[in-house]
Amino acid sequence: MHTQKRRLFMIPAALIVVALAVFLTGQSAFMGPLYQQGESASFRYTIQGQRNGSLYVNISVNFDDPDSLQKYMEANRQRGRTLVNKGQSPIPIRVTFVRPLHLSEAREFIRETGLHVSSFAMVGRSSLNGRKGFHVELSSVDKEMPAALNVDPTGQGERLVLRGVMVLYGEIQNPQGLARLLADERVYLADTSEVEVRELLAQRHASVVAGKELVVSVPSPFWKLDW
Repeated sequence: MHTQKRRLFMIPAALIVVALAVFLTGQSAFMGPLYQQGESASFRYTIQGQRNGSLYVNISVNFDDPDSLQKYMEANRQRGRTLVNKGQSPIPIRVTFVRPLHLSEAREFIRETGLHVSSFAMVGRSSLNGRKGFHVELSSVDKEMPAALNVDPTGQGERLVLRGVMVLYGEIQNPQGLARLLADERVYLADTSEVEVRELLAQRHASVVAGKELVVSVPSPFWKLDW
């Protein structure tokens, strides 16, 4: 599904798995056989080939398990501090907020931290039954968004009433920006796992990844939060 907008309503019990499957539909249509898989101290990863010659790397974490979630959160906190101290940049990052941010607040956050955003996820509730849903925009947050989006899978006029920006996907340009981001109380998780998985692939699967473009998918525990 290569579109500029993606919307989703789901039954909570099956939500995380279904959301991931739908969001990655566009990727899976172009994947080849599984090349490799492995794990770090806090996540698992798989590597699959794509028809265009690049490699799709998927990081997975069992966010339903409190111990796994805590281990993943702590690994990211430690890695973030290390990256700041090393002065490394640019840094691929996925930012999950504690609560949904209004677009204007998200824009101010981006300005303060120097984050370059490639896509973002907004969360909301069904106008019919109050169930959680989310909407992904493959763009920056500079565009305006309506207060609600038509989703209407049942023909009953269902709308996704948006509550704000919950996840930002992008790249931090300097260590100072990352330090400000890590200290911001609005940030639930500043995920830099892509940095680690790229290092692991270079060490463990050098012959597989050599000369290949890597497309890395990093999860967010935003669904577990109260919004």
